[in-house]
Amino acid sequence: MQETDIGTIPGWQPLMLSLDLPSATVSGAQIGEQKLAVWRDSKGQVHVSDDRCPHRGMRLSLGFVREDMLACLYHGWRFDEGGHCRVIPAHPDIRPASTICVPVFPAREHAGLIWTRVDGADTGDPPETEWNLPETEHVTPVRTIMINVPLATVMTQLGGASGTCVRISAAARKGPPLSLLIVARPAGHARTQLHLLLEGKAPQTLCKQAAFWAMDFRDATEREYAGDGSDA
Repeated sequence: MQETDIGTIPGWQPLMLSLDLPSATVSGAQIGEQKLAVWRDSKGQVHVSDDRCPHRGMRLSLGFVREDMLACLYHGWRFDEGGHCRVIPAHPDIRPASTICVPVFPAREHAGLIWTRVDGADTGDPPETEWNLPETEHVTPVRTIMINVPLATVMTQLGGASGTCVRISAAARKGPPLSLLIVARPAGHARTQLHLLLEGKAPQTLCKQAAFWAMDFRDATEREYAGDGSDA
């Protein structure tokens, strides 16, 4: 899988934890060169589009959700789930042309994560099949963490392969071993986005220990990578 921020990264990619995107909010993300606006409507449905308003190029991820449409911060143009412009506040009586739209991408939620793909390929297998993920009810999302190390190095440390979920049993700072599920993807040049989950319905005490593990893993991996003098 590609390690830099150049080009298009294939397949389903995890963007963020579902719990980090409340209803009627929008957030930004990026896969390869593709910048994304990720938003959730009032019904809880997630949508993903290009992060550029066709009017003046403003980042849509800086905007807001109004009447279950994504609204640009600059002039308030609103786009529906299909990317079509439905409202131009400066001209409320004019129906926007069908050519005014933003590209949209498939969006799924599974295992407490929001997924999309920007490679333009047929969606084929869902993310849970592609990444070998368990059923949603069998996991507890913990946190997302950024590691300033290439994905290949992170996966070597974890003993897994890029593009698939890694299952490990890890020692906690205190308490029983942690049954971790790790989903990681490249997040730019020599940078990895790591999503941490726990198998089963885990109490808050275990989630806290898993979060400590993630920070310890990040710090140790970054130190080792810097000590090697490796160049991504």
